[in-house]
Amino acid sequence: KLLFMTLTGHFTVQQSTYPEQVRQTLYPQYIRNADVIGFDIYPIYGSGYAAHLDWVGKGVSQLRDLAGQKPVYAWIETSKGSRWMTYEKQPDVLPMHTRNEVWQAITSGATAIGYFPHAWAPSFTEFAPTTEMQEELKRLNTQISRLAPAILAPPFNGTISMELGAGLNCNLKATLYGNDLYLFTVNMDLGEGAKDARQFDPIYPRAGKATISIEGLKAGGTIEVVDENRTIKAEKGKFADDFAPLAEHIYRIKL
Repeated sequence: KLLFMTLTGHFTVQQSTYPEQVRQTLYPQYIRNADVIGFDIYPIYGSGYAAHLDWVGKGVSQLRDLAGQKPVYAWIETSKGSRWMTYEKQPDVLPMHTRNEVWQAITSGATAIGYFPHAWAPSFTEFAPTTEMQEELKRLNTQISRLAPAILAPPFNGTISMELGAGLNCNLKATLYGNDLYLFTVNMDLGEGAKDARQFDPIYPRAGKATISIEGLKAGGTIEVVDENRTIKAEKGKFADDFAPLAEHIYRIKL
């Protein structure tokens, strides 16, 4: 029988209540006895900290380090309605937050995504996503399912890097599927002041222009921006693109 195990976010460095030595000793024992390992962190729904949105990607990276070659999944928030906070104070979980968390997880190494739809406030329901969120979930699931072969393909072994704006936080996953190089990229910047933000404080994510460098990329080559009906012309060894706040882009380059 397959054994799936979901950890809470307390396995992470950000939320752990254990000394580091205990954390590094305890969790590998759980993981060793599971076939598929996952976790949940709900930055907005769970604690009202939009400034912790990037804990999803950080959590996946840390779980990947502990899990080795085992499949890793992440549960993603889809609504407000937590029972741990006053409902009137809770920030809204917006489609852009959920979408960003999903692509954080994927670019950090998650091989499956789950959604947490329950709400306890103002009354209990097993499915609380708004109409707008439902539309986003459908869009996400359709896109991820179609791109699954490329997402799960072997990593690209060439030299590649991404810089966003003046050092804004970002992430990149590169895979080789058939004769195509796929780049999954995401703007993870949460805005100036996010590090000092308190519970229920808003965040102000920033846009930025990204430069993606790929060793051996020839000038004049065409780069397809997947699902956006546009292309980019490559420069020698690199190409550039604009990223809206919390946005992601997927690129396909024929080799």
